[in-house]
Amino acid sequence: MTKADDLFDALGRIDDDLIPDLPDSMVEALPSEAEDLPDSVREAVAAEAGRGATPVLVPKRRGVGFWIRIAAGVTAAAVLAGVLLPKVLPGKKEKYMAKNLALPSYPEAVLYPDAANGYDEKFETAFRNWLDSRDKRLNQPTGYRTGFDTFFRTSTSAFLEDKENKNLIYSPLSLYIALGMAAETSSGNTRQQILNLLGESEISTLREHEKSVFIANYVNDGAGKCVLGNSVWLNIDLPYVEDTVKALSEGYFASVYSGDPTSEKYEQELRDWINAQTDNLLSDAIDNVNMDKNLLMMLVSTVNFSAHWKNSFNSADTKRSTFQAPGNKTVECDFMNAQEDLPYYAGENYTATELPFENGSSMRLILPDKGVDVQDLLQDEGFMKDLLNINFAYRGGSALVELSLPKFDITSESDLIPKLQALGITDAFDATKCDLSSITTSSDSVSITQVKQDVRVMIDEEGCKGVAVTMIAAAGVAAITRTEKMVLDRPFIFEIVSDAGMPLFVGVVNDPTA
Repeated sequence: MTKADDLFDALGRIDDDLIPDLPDSMVEALPSEAEDLPDSVREAVAAEAGRGATPVLVPKRRGVGFWIRIAAGVTAAAVLAGVLLPKVLPGKKEKYMAKNLALPSYPEAVLYPDAANGYDEKFETAFRNWLDSRDKRLNQPTGYRTGFDTFFRTSTSAFLEDKENKNLIYSPLSLYIALGMAAETSSGNTRQQILNLLGESEISTLREHEKSVFIANYVNDGAGKCVLGNSVWLNIDLPYVEDTVKALSEGYFASVYSGDPTSEKYEQELRDWINAQTDNLLSDAIDNVNMDKNLLMMLVSTVNFSAHWKNSFNSADTKRSTFQAPGNKTVECDFMNAQEDLPYYAGENYTATELPFENGSSMRLILPDKGVDVQDLLQDEGFMKDLLNINFAYRGGSALVELSLPKFDITSESDLIPKLQALGITDAFDATKCDLSSITTSSDSVSITQVKQDVRVMIDEEGCKGVAVTMIAAAGVAAITRTEKMVLDRPFIFEIVSDAGMPLFVGVVNDPTA
């Protein structure tokens, strides 16, 4: 199946008028294998799919080729597993029914009003209620994102470091939440090393901040979508600490399950859960997700973001042109073109603009100056600080930007263990030092054996759709005074920011055709 086929398949699920035989929601579109699952697990998967598995759009648009009017979306999943080493667990029985140990209560929001009947008094009242609900969600305690900001500055340049000129994408929010759950399940120096990387000194403070981050970014109100989902998959033959299970559910909104890791059924339940959370867009990667027979636990964290461009590109203006890839390589690709009033900032060694989505989130586009390498820019501390600035591109005022942006469908696969070790997390990967005593009372030696992130992001005239999975085997605008041209025909950086101002994804496009 080609990338275009994948995109068409994914986008086709968004509008039921185009493909009538497809269901309206992921609740009705669970994988066929779900029929073979235990009722308890199927119901849990369906419930979580129902709270955000399918993009919820503002009133439909009509026109030829409507299927390509996609929501901008980014989905990220982080999976963390601690594996028992070297002892093999004794005789297994077929205990494939996952036991639900905890199911969280997710944040609720007022739905964006439907304007199908016009902007009457009823709509205005509903709109004010929606605004109040949004403001309440974004009004989190002062300093709640301090640790995340520290983690972002420390980790992003490391995880986007590349010597092979590949396309790279990284989801800082996904890994931040997964590592937070890892800190909750660990103790001693193992926990402290994770806390240090996450910019926190105490687990209680981290727990509070992670909860605020979750609430601030969790939204599925019809105007946009940024649905977060966490889960914990435990080995049924190992004793667990009930207080930690409670903390994971209440502080991190995690669903907690217990089952037999040697059972294909339990593995399939995990895959079904991830696919439900990520709109089935990671199915190829998820098919290869397996549980080690000595599994202690697996922590999973997903981020699913979608929103339309505020102003879509006109497909008639999309033209074929040349992109200058690294190594004096040139590739032909489709460039979307538009002239629009946008924030525009000329920083040191780069220029930047910001494309808004309908729900208040945005995609930032950063083009290094000619002769400036993307990697050099990513190593600049001042630039990394800029990426966390809510008003990043607005500092230079606005301009009539003549934008030329290549359509792309890129993937990235990374082993994160070496980078995490370099960033100070070492004990977690050493069976003689790893301490996961906060989640289990077992005396067996444990360690985290895999940390892997796979990401895919696609954009076209109407928006973007993206997916990622990380497996760790345990504004004020100044008056327009000028016109600026921005042709992203050489390696560039993009950043997708939630309406809470937090970076969900940051990536490097070296070759939009790869």
